[in-house]
Amino acid sequence: MKNQLGQFCCSACFGTPRLKQLVRKGKQKGDCDYCESTFIAIAPVDSLADYFEPLLREYTEVQEGVHFLAVLDQEADGETLDALLAEDHHGIFSARLDDEARQNFVQDIVNVIDRPDPTGGDYGRRVGEPWTRRGTEIWAGDDDEYFRSPNYRWRTFVDDIKGRQRFARAADDGDSDPATYLTTDVLNALTVRLRRGKALYRAVIGGERRDGAIVSPHPEERMRGPRPEHCRRGGRVNPAGIAVLYTASRQTTAVAEVRPWNGAPVSVATMITRKGLRLIDLVPHSRRPRRKTRTRTYVAGLYDVLSSIGAAMAEPLNPDDTEIDYVPTQYVAELIKAKGYDGVKYASAVSRGANVALFDVDSVNIDSVHLYNVKAVAYKTERHDPPEAPDIFGSLGDIDF
Repeated sequence: MKNQLGQFCCSACFGTPRLKQLVRKGKQKGDCDYCESTFIAIAPVDSLADYFEPLLREYTEVQEGVHFLAVLDQEADGETLDALLAEDHHGIFSARLDDEARQNFVQDIVNVIDRPDPTGGDYGRRVGEPWTRRGTEIWAGDDDEYFRSPNYRWRTFVDDIKGRQRFARAADDGDSDPATYLTTDVLNALTVRLRRGKALYRAVIGGERRDGAIVSPHPEERMRGPRPEHCRRGGRVNPAGIAVLYTASRQTTAVAEVRPWNGAPVSVATMITRKGLRLIDLVPHSRRPRRKTRTRTYVAGLYDVLSSIGAAMAEPLNPDDTEIDYVPTQYVAELIKAKGYDGVKYASAVSRGANVALFDVDSVNIDSVHLYNVKAVAYKTERHDPPEAPDIFGSLGDIDF
């Protein structure tokens, strides 16, 4: 690899066998520009960029009004990037690198990743500036509490819209209101597209009866989806009286979502999109922006508060839930719908795959309807021991179509 920076590191700079091996791979010996070892196995800094790039994606520069720290009483100026790497990847750097040399090395790595041609101008990211780990907490703008957790931000909104003020809301109701951060730029960064002709699935328990027995699936008219006059109660995405088509990315997910019992008959419709659709992806941890731009860095800072919304969308239905319990996620869906999107993608809490709620019931055509019998329903349990440090986000895994 061409040595763009003209700097060489050596095997003595690192404590991990993998990095030492990468340095020795070039079979070059000379003097190190960082720990000042002489006549030792060396390699151009550029050759280690592929190793460090995935590690660096887990960190971001602290930005006032956007970013976050892990504890409320910690100083709000973050840590240097090299210090974070050393903390999270114990032994990655050897004791031969002092703090200044370590920071110089990481800066050179960042420079290679950010701008392969160093003649193009100044580098953007500075390793010695305050950095923090991605995906912990969001700036709340309060003089007394500099940082609040994403879950706190969402719960504040939930309590407010359920118990204080629901319909006449304004953008200045507080930065916990999703209307303040679900901007066009944020939604664009969270957009996924379904091509025309994509298959989705809808399940309804039961089927057509004859002589007391179910002999065929529900008719297409029943499987096509609800009409406004049928929506007497609201759901996770739709307020009462507004029709939304709930589908799933997999047949098994659609069946699991209707909570069938062992032996239950279930009608399943395969539905084909009539046109390309734009969805907002609220599956937690499935879409973390990789490249650093001003907009995408901002979205990355909001990522976990958006995951809190996605977790609320996916939360299993409870028989004791009331109409009021659905209001927060309905409000978010209405914001997304008002921006011209076709629906919302969110995780399934009962199966692999994702749920897709479409705002236009007629955006799909039915391709076929079949009747199935559920052969088994399995539940696994484990004793619940509260963790010492609760995971405020939850983790539903990466889910793709």
